[in-house]
Amino acid sequence: MTFYLDAGISGIEKANQIIEDFKIWFRPSDKVSLIIFSCKKINFNEIKKAKNVKILGYLKFEELKKYYNKSVLLNEVINYKNGDMFRLFKLINPTPKDIDFENQPISIQYDINYDKNFSNKFSAYNKKQMETIKDIILKEKPTSILDAACGTGSNYYQLKDVVKDKKYIGIDFSRFNVIKAIDYYQNKNAKFYIGDMTNLKFKNDQFDLSFTESALPYVKDPLRALKELNRVSKKGFYAGFYTTKQNVEYFKYNKKTFCYELDTGATWKFYKETPNTFYLPKFKKVIELLKTMKNIDYRINEEDQFFSPLGIRTFTIFVYPKRWYEKYGETFKKYNNRPLM
Repeated sequence: MTFYLDAGISGIEKANQIIEDFKIWFRPSDKVSLIIFSCKKINFNEIKKAKNVKILGYLKFEELKKYYNKSVLLNEVINYKNGDMFRLFKLINPTPKDIDFENQPISIQYDINYDKNFSNKFSAYNKKQMETIKDIILKEKPTSILDAACGTGSNYYQLKDVVKDKKYIGIDFSRFNVIKAIDYYQNKNAKFYIGDMTNLKFKNDQFDLSFTESALPYVKDPLRALKELNRVSKKGFYAGFYTTKQNVEYFKYNKKTFCYELDTGATWKFYKETPNTFYLPKFKKVIELLKTMKNIDYRINEEDQFFSPLGIRTFTIFVYPKRWYEKYGETFKKYNNRPLM
């Protein structure tokens, strides 16, 4: 798909904003491009360069009809806002087979606006799932919070009454999820960005508290994600995930991440990567790592045997801010013991 922009109409500043937007939402490997031209004399040297962005230059008036009849001419987007380019792409290409946008179909079960229209019998969300995080926020009173793998904003939706005016940053690897989180919930205190929890673009101790909910079992390198969450968190972080002590010979083992990769099958196999791949790190390697971390404590739970149908016994590990856990850790029994919704 190709976007077109008449920079002579939009102006240089708006053209550069659109290019930045293009760089954020699309990757060089995506089959998406942006072509820029102008119907009047402008200084094209002031326009930013980027991969998959082609600058045609000045066009004569009679040449404009070739480009003004294109399906996506960005000059027609009134009051262009950040992310509009991705919204337009999704509008015109609702389910492209060659660009999966990180498994967009799975996002529907993480969409609180979808979920809340079901009865409790069919609802995917367990209200207990966020109780630990709510309690940590109420007791520790962080002024800045990182929600790693924020999805479509469902965590924020359930926490907004306790978060209130605190600085809340949500990041997610799925562009499809992030654009929905922005549309649903972004405000002056809550911001949502594309991001990868194994490579966080934040400074050391930038947040008082970080957490990830119902996401770590899907992360390819969970140990690296734990390191990153610990690095950016001043008062510790919350996470829950599965580990195993046994050798699982019939699933792929990654020696670099110390993880078994459990592809349990999916109905959308035509996508590049299925979200039904779970990453199960070795118990020993996780404990070794956690013992080196600051401001955290952890507990081990064996109640939730999610992978027992596959013959795999797991040890679920929950990580908490140390100060909170020392004071209120005994209350964990009232909380949900599953690291997945």
